[in-house]
Amino acid sequence: ERRLDAQNGVNQSHPFINRVVVVMAELLTTMSSSKQPHASAIRLRIQFATALNRPRCWHLLDTSQSSQTIRDFCNTLADTYGLEKVLNGDGLKISVSGFYMPPDSDVRLLRDGDMMVVSISKNLEDSL
Repeated sequence: ERRLDAQNGVNQSHPFINRVVVVMAELLTTMSSSKQPHASAIRLRIQFATALNRPRCWHLLDTSQSSQTIRDFCNTLADTYGLEKVLNGDGLKISVSGFYMPPDSDVRLLRDGDMMVVSISKNLEDSL
């Protein structure tokens, strides 16, 4: 059942979608108040593995933070999308165009419009 909040258009039947809306609104507010226009953010297409049970979506990544790693980004994804089973992001594996993104890699490897596949790391799949 789909229920939309008439005031802000948030889908009330999926709490993680509500969190995404809040995070993206905060990021857009921060970006609009900064001196640099949207050049410090990129839009990413995210496809979650079936086991994570999340819909495909767009995600806005702020790349203005210095030394942000893929591990940091995994932590953000785990928090934003309510992935309680994969705490600290270390249980997430990201690939772009079929290529694994090592956790210590810089997020600046990502490009606007990249399609990311987010899945569960092998060491965590055994415990599920």
